[in-house]
Amino acid sequence: MEGPPELSYKNISKKAGKCGHFRWDIQWILKGKSSPDGVIYQEVEAEVEMKFCGADLEPQKGKEKQKESWNIGGGMKDTWSYPKMFSYEEHPTEGEVTFKGTAYYTSEKPGMAKPPTWKYLGDEVEPLCKGGVCLADTSHNGLGKNPTADSNKVTRTLKISWCCCESNKDTKFES
Repeated sequence: MEGPPELSYKNISKKAGKCGHFRWDIQWILKGKSSPDGVIYQEVEAEVEMKFCGADLEPQKGKEKQKESWNIGGGMKDTWSYPKMFSYEEHPTEGEVTFKGTAYYTSEKPGMAKPPTWKYLGDEVEPLCKGGVCLADTSHNGLGKNPTADSNKVTRTLKISWCCCESNKDTKFES
């Protein structure tokens, strides 16, 4: 007899770029009895602190929260990245970002509506739908109530930092 659904993930790749750019790809793994209509549901918080070096600009501080899901029949891959950060030549910056995501399987489909996108300081960061294939759906952001957890909860955290005040330097993974 199969047990209740159990959620985990495996790392696919983790790459550091320059000046806050990075990419972390994982594959969700769901074992046990599940509904073909269910989804992997995740809430991700990003806490950002960034300052512009040598410029008379206010430091950027803030928190963003996103809700997203993956159909269990789909690819169930998740990518965290910041591809649109500034290079040293554009705007010398230094800062850190801490991401915390908590995910679980739910048999309740929260609803699919719009193509998912991430925003960072008001700018679209990366479209998650490419070639008609959506990796995640973020239409749940307006939901007041989270769907019921039908599996264990998996929490993962990533902290990055960079200092590109004098030149383009590698992003550091701190966790």
